[in-house]
Amino acid sequence: MKYTKDAKEEELYSALFGCKIGSLSFRYLGIPMHFRKSSNKDWKAVEDRFEKRLSGWKGKLISVGGRLVLINAVISSLPMFIFYFFEVSRGVIKKIDYYRSRFYWQNNQQKKKYRLAR
Repeated sequence: MKYTKDAKEEELYSALFGCKIGSLSFRYLGIPMHFRKSSNKDWKAVEDRFEKRLSGWKGKLISVGGRLVLINAVISSLPMFIFYFFEVSRGVIKKIDYYRSRFYWQNNQQKKKYRLAR
């Protein structure tokens, strides 16, 4: 990301302040940090981590009450640190809600259950 329009000006500031010229793109807690607005592609890592965490737990071994406690206590807190700092699109929120709902209603991967209301 360029802060100035001229490369010579960047070099001048770099020499003046004694720092390297670089970019600000890095990851913090799994989220890329940059100055542009986050897109759905940027949240793919969070969605994948969310789905990976849920796929490891076997819903058929947990009661309905246990799944509800697990969703509220553990699963919902995973993306909360991200939601506090970044504006999240509706598509990402819908996808995370989809994973939570699927884990709650589908206790067995082979046998599908469907929720009766939204």
